[in-house]
Amino acid sequence: MAKDDDMGDDRLSFFIRQVQSHYFSHFPIVADADGGYAGLFLKHRVETELRRPRPDMWLAHTRYRAPTGQAVREDTVIALCRASETAVVLDRFARSVHLLNLLSRARPAQTIYLPVSRALIDGVPEGHGTVFRDIVERLALPCRIGIMLPATLAAEPERLARIAASYRDNGFVTALDDIDGPRRLDPPQVA
Repeated sequence: MAKDDDMGDDRLSFFIRQVQSHYFSHFPIVADADGGYAGLFLKHRVETELRRPRPDMWLAHTRYRAPTGQAVREDTVIALCRASETAVVLDRFARSVHLLNLLSRARPAQTIYLPVSRALIDGVPEGHGTVFRDIVERLALPCRIGIMLPATLAAEPERLARIAASYRDNGFVTALDDIDGPRRLDPPQVA
């Protein structure tokens, strides 16, 4: 058991050194009962829910819990943000917590799909994926990272195409979040 605890401590130390100290120094990380980690944002827990629909894929979803332990909706937590930039940082923090929870599980042939909130989509006018690419590079994960864009973007095809292209330009696979899992967006065909 001590060996697992040491490995968890090593993962957390690595994460703090490589990512948290650079991007999220005001957002604490706490261990959970299952050997994973959660973040804290204004006393709300930012938790990772992982699914593995296929051996080559991980799907991460964000769960938020109020200080009382009750599950709360994402928009409830985002409403606590005083500035739109804070909602953007919260989104990146949640995805980074997911990566922390996958540090010891990710394999080269796998794709990890991480959700992006509508708050981030609306709060970042251009250059989607630039900051998060640096976070991923700092963690040196051996796998592909997929960005699950909000399904509501399907109603805005031109905007969806621009945002997906920006993420792809930064090295990410892109998909729309769908009830059945990520619906991968193919890169534009070259004529």
